[in-house]
Amino acid sequence: MAASVFAIGLTTVIVQILDSRSSEPNLDNVTVRIERRVDVTRPWVFPAGSKDLSTAPAGEGSCSNKGADWLLRSGALEQDQNIVDVILVSDNDGTVVIKDVTPAEVVDQDPAAGTSKTICAGGGPNVLAFDLDLRRGSAMLEEALPVPDQLGYYELTEGEAKVFSIRAIAHDGSYKWKARLTLSRGEQDRIIQINDKGKPFLVTS
Repeated sequence: MAASVFAIGLTTVIVQILDSRSSEPNLDNVTVRIERRVDVTRPWVFPAGSKDLSTAPAGEGSCSNKGADWLLRSGALEQDQNIVDVILVSDNDGTVVIKDVTPAEVVDQDPAAGTSKTICAGGGPNVLAFDLDLRRGSAMLEEALPVPDQLGYYELTEGEAKVFSIRAIAHDGSYKWKARLTLSRGEQDRIIQINDKGKPFLVTS
């Protein structure tokens, strides 16, 4: 397991690395890395007790790693959605199938009271994601650019990373959530736990 923050504007935080390998072309040859996106271009809710907004980085700093770091330490909650990237890297060529994305734990609470603010002007990129509706506890694919080889099917080339996203959507409330991802390759299935270093992710509407 490792943790780091990188990129400008749209930041990812590595929360899990799962790696097991064998000489056979199955899921044991696939490294799975889970990264949380920290999008400074989207609104965040600052409840009572969070950092004063006046301490946020100014100017270009708000759209950089400094802005993302500040948000993570501020006590603010992402508004409307969390996005988690799943990165697949294989030791050999082959197809991996995303069979299922389901909630493993969802705690529904009242919406967080506070100030909604975006610290960086601009828009984030389009996302191809499994949408996890936390209110309904269901996942569905939503098409957005860029589209992969086939929705749910990923052709892996040895050493090349393939990325897809899970987008947890909040409706009329605040949510603590974890999810469970099922991958399939050949006759082998593998369950990946989606969480924030063992803790639930937090999002509010």
